[in-house]
Amino acid sequence: MTVGGPAQPRRAVTTSAMYKALILFGPPVDKATFARYFEETHRPLLDSLPYSEAIEVNWIAGSVTGDLPVHLLVELLFPTEEALQDGLNSVAGQKMARDYPNFASGGVTILLGNSVRIPTAGNEE
Repeated sequence: MTVGGPAQPRRAVTTSAMYKALILFGPPVDKATFARYFEETHRPLLDSLPYSEAIEVNWIAGSVTGDLPVHLLVELLFPTEEALQDGLNSVAGQKMARDYPNFASGGVTILLGNSVRIPTAGNEE
């Protein structure tokens, strides 16, 4: 890019939408026990959730303020809102929800949303 030069044409922007269940786990009393239970017991429940296209597991390592109100963020991705609702209301979804008290000593917050991915200008070649 040349400063003051002619503007470069922009690529057409394509977006993709996903419906997500965002599961935020607060800091547990015992992090090692939480991690072991999550990997050995809870994660297989997530894997069995119908209609889910992917799972993103985000172990929170820090924040810009230093405060860590969330220990783990799990994102369950679905192609449509109906698939999200059907997945969470399924037998597997109810089993997943009933499992939280078994290990989530720091509390659980579940948010539902529609995520749209928009490429940034920094990704243009």
